[in-house]
Amino acid sequence: MLLYSPVYGAHSKPLISRSQRDFNDAQLRDAIEVIQKDFPCAGYRSVQRYLFRRNGRWLNSKKIRRVMVKFSLSAHIRRKFITTTDSKHGLP
Repeated sequence: MLLYSPVYGAHSKPLISRSQRDFNDAQLRDAIEVIQKDFPCAGYRSVQRYLFRRNGRWLNSKKIRRVMVKFSLSAHIRRKFITTTDSKHGLP
């Protein structure tokens, strides 16, 4: 029984060329940019759900994270300003 095929690797899925992978990444980047334009605070988990709702196809979170890191598509996290000093004290 042959467990490893030299043509396809260890898995049964054939490998795609680098140019095809870059093309697929560019298409995914465009879809993520559209989502982040509408929802700038969306990280990879939210983007994954929005892509599923729009396209009807579930994408792996590792692929989404890889593309977001590759093209610097980070979420803009809004944090509330917290005062750390008590300016109403009676000292000079």
